[in-house]
Amino acid sequence: MTGWTPLPRSVFFAGTGSRPVDVGFVGRFSAHYRDRLIYIRHLRNAGIDVKVHSNDDGTRLTVEEMGDFLRSCKIVLNFSSTAVISAWELNNRAPTEVPLVDHVKGRVFEAISCGALLLESKNACTPAYFTPGLHYAEFSGMEDLVEKIRYFLDHEEERERIARAGLEHFEARYSGARFWSNLEKTVDGTRTGPGSDN
Repeated sequence: MTGWTPLPRSVFFAGTGSRPVDVGFVGRFSAHYRDRLIYIRHLRNAGIDVKVHSNDDGTRLTVEEMGDFLRSCKIVLNFSSTAVISAWELNNRAPTEVPLVDHVKGRVFEAISCGALLLESKNACTPAYFTPGLHYAEFSGMEDLVEKIRYFLDHEEERERIARAGLEHFEARYSGARFWSNLEKTVDGTRTGPGSDN
């Protein structure tokens, strides 16, 4: 079964309000995610205003507040990589020696379901769910991220078209209703499969 988490429709929906936040990010900056802070600082140094909510700086959001925040963003940033070693090892090794692994974070589904343009670090995992350039945008490196943000803020129609296509794809494939329907079919198939009493 494809493994995504069903989202509460009462919280994660696109809405019809304005999007006053140009660029938003929700996530941690702990040692396992230290590259995030480097990117955010680079964007701010380039004159791009990034609104951040993080457990690490005391601006943690409730789930309901997160839905509201994502709906207020034109662009939501996501970084797909994380360190896969202990905090002790992480703090006692040079950053260049820290192995990073890409994976699909819940934020991918949350941002897209709230109608924002997802702008994510290029990786091989997310395209299993969404098509880059069609359902979301991807970046490779700091300067590319700056250029992509400026481009999509200047090209509202294209930004909204990609965000809308991502939302439609999400609703067709990854809604809560689709998740529970797939789970029910999987369970039913297990009950009626070879060796079952049915």
